[in-house]
Formats: sequence, C-alpha cells, structure tokens
Amino acid sequence: MVDRYCNIKYLIRLCIANKAGCMSVYHYFCNNMSPSDISRKMGVSKHVVRGYIQRGERGVKDLLVMGTDPCRIMYTINSMFLVDSSDGMYKCPICGRKVESKGSLMAHVRIDHKDVVDNIITNMILKEVAGKPTPTQSS
Repeated sequence: MVDRYCNIKYLIRLCIANKAGCMSVYHYFCNNMSPSDISRKMGVSKHVVRGYIQRGERGVKDLLVMGTDPCRIMYTINSMFLVDSSDGMYKCPICGRKVESKGSLMAHVRIDHKDVVDNIITNMILKEVAGKPTPTQSS
C-alpha cells in the first residue's frame, strides 16, 4: 500500500535533516531562483541542487493540491530544527545522535523519527487544511 503523504514526508525529512536540500527547494519554488544561482549561494553543485528540486517538487505540488502554502511550511520546519555539523559529524536535531553524512541523517530521521514527521503532518498541515473553507462553504 502506498502512503498518500510519502512525497510530503520526504520534503519534511529534507527540511529536518538536510538544510542545503531544503533551502534549495525553498529558493527554487518560493524565491524563483535558478539552480545555478542556488548552487552559488549554497556552495553545492548545480547538479546536486537539481536533484533536490526534482525530489522535492512532488512534495511541493502535493502541498499545493491540499491547499497549503509550501513556502511557509518549509520555512517553519527548517527553522524548528537546526542541524549541527561543526565537528564534521551531523547531529540529529531531534535526539542528538551523531552520524557521518547527510544521507545517514535523512535515513535516521526516516527510520527513528517517523512519529515526528507524522506529527508535523497531523498538527501543522492537516489542521491548516481542515481550517480552510471549501468552495461550497464560502458561498
């Protein structure tokens, strides 16, 4: 069975664990920056930026279909969790566990913090959607 929120969950994990990835998607969709401009600003290859954008695009589109503001959601989640990598290791912003790479941190958040991702969907996104009037309610 396919999880209907899998693309949104990926975007949330990206915002929690990978700041460069989150900000790449944010700048592309919210600030209309090109991948080349983003790569210069973030200090990563434009090919890496394009990969983040391609994978994050589905989550952004799903949020738009649900009637939420993906820019506000990404900005809020990104500022809630700060990743510390000052000693060369990536420290989980939720539990403090240290891992060696961004990919390992993404996997750690996906496996060990499913509840945090689900709570963000339930308490932030679905509550916002539930509070908006449908087209039949607004007339």
